[in-house]
Amino acid sequence: MKGLVANVGEIIGDNPEHIDEEAADTAIFYSISNCQRGLVGIAFGDLLIKQVAEQTSADCPQIKTFATLSPVPGFTKWLNQSVDNMDPADRTLVERYLGDPEQVLNADTEQRVRLSHLCAHYLINEKCDEAPADPVARFYLRNGARLERINWLGDPSSKGLQESLGVLVNYVYDLSAVTKNHETYVYEAGVVASNAVKQLAKP
Repeated sequence: MKGLVANVGEIIGDNPEHIDEEAADTAIFYSISNCQRGLVGIAFGDLLIKQVAEQTSADCPQIKTFATLSPVPGFTKWLNQSVDNMDPADRTLVERYLGDPEQVLNADTEQRVRLSHLCAHYLINEKCDEAPADPVARFYLRNGARLERINWLGDPSSKGLQESLGVLVNYVYDLSAVTKNHETYVYEAGVVASNAVKQLAKP
């Protein structure tokens, strides 16, 4: 692709965007799963991502950015659990969208900012046994990725709206910083994130 992808429709669906290999500067990982039943429980996804990134970099030196377009599967669950402790404005907004997620499709700019703020807070600050509460965030951050960007309505499908009010996330693999990021996560329980996401997560 040319730059980060914000919407799942750009890479799959009826009319995905097509970029000539020579013009592309970004590789996007969209779906990573264990296809063989015998591999269930074996955590080798991180190895595959790094190997593919390194091989792609060798084969296509014009590719400078390696990133994912990832779901936030725990977001609406966390909203449901936290809504009673939110300030009144956020509580009213969240209750409306949890009751009818499709209303998110018509959210105005202020509402989008508030929900994006809540998602950034969830990804950076909410913990489970000192690790990020979101399972996908745990996977990528443990593997040395950086939480790069929150994408509003990245997945407007029914499943995407139910799971995360349509939000998708980009995690970036900077091959020169993967080891350092991994150590920050493991030894400091730190979430490595872009300045934009850090600012969005602030109260």
